[in-house]
Amino acid sequence: MNHSISYISVIVVYFLSFIVLMTKTNYPVEKIYKYITWGVVFVAIITILEFISKNFLNWGFNILRIADENNATYGVGGQRFFRARGTTVESGHLAMYLLMFVPFVYHYQKNINQSKAKLVFSLIVVTLSLIFTFSAAGFVELSIILLIVAIIKIVKLFRKGFKLSSVVMIYPVFCGVVFLSMYYFLQGDRNLSFITGIIDKITLVNYSIDDGGSRLARWYRALELFKEKPLMGHGPGISSLLYGTGSTSLYLEILIATGLVGLCLFLGVMLYHLTIILKIKGNLKYVYLVSFVTMSIHLAIISNYWYPWMWTLFALINVQYWKQNRSVSEIKGDRKVIPDVISASLSK
Repeated sequence: MNHSISYISVIVVYFLSFIVLMTKTNYPVEKIYKYITWGVVFVAIITILEFISKNFLNWGFNILRIADENNATYGVGGQRFFRARGTTVESGHLAMYLLMFVPFVYHYQKNINQSKAKLVFSLIVVTLSLIFTFSAAGFVELSIILLIVAIIKIVKLFRKGFKLSSVVMIYPVFCGVVFLSMYYFLQGDRNLSFITGIIDKITLVNYSIDDGGSRLARWYRALELFKEKPLMGHGPGISSLLYGTGSTSLYLEILIATGLVGLCLFLGVMLYHLTIILKIKGNLKYVYLVSFVTMSIHLAIISNYWYPWMWTLFALINVQYWKQNRSVSEIKGDRKVIPDVISASLSK
């Protein structure tokens, strides 16, 4: 019962209320971008301070007073570092937040605030904070984001007239990374200690079904519950009630709680919002697309539906599309009014 109330409350507070307030008050969505941007930058700075203080200064900087037993570490070059978690309980959740909303940071600082200095500063602190999370999923999502951006850029280059020289001039960083990577693998010692742990987590090397607390074990238990009631599920929160923990995957959590019916409805909601994103005009479409893709991937490994990020993104998508359609309707209305006024004048 408590989980059902929680589901409904989250949707009402974070999604429905947001849409109603934004559409009824006609609040500028650009201001929401501003609040998101500076919120992300603030969290990123807190994350950097936390990482430095814990690993190099022994200050134990902990803004949320999170229990020390939740501290996670990551090994690099024979040393272990505390993973930064900023204002979240776990580092992976922080990575999801940063990657979901960094497209809005870029859009606001570049196109609305129009400040190159603030844009560069924002991207630097967000990148550093993301690195300090040592999140395997975060790095995978970052790679996918960069791939999406690269594809968009290449398509635009081909439309304008593709020239290899322009690519080299426009993307010196990309060329530098490619060159250094080739040199590293051909001449270097090929010590991949930094990414070994990340690769192990992605390939589930560190997980075992026999380890009751592992992500793989939770997924296995979720699938066993699904087999018992595949159509309608067991009801919200069944995994936590039986095992004291969730399924660590929102898709699996919905599957065992509401069955195939509920999962199909949820996937339908996601597909609906994806189609709306593709209808948004201009480069703003890509801001929402990158955020949506990041969220969709990360929801496969966390089940925290009560975080406002997903619902806020859904609400913003609807509000942005509503404002776009309203602007088009107003323009069409003006065009219709002008001929009516002219015809009325001529009839006199």
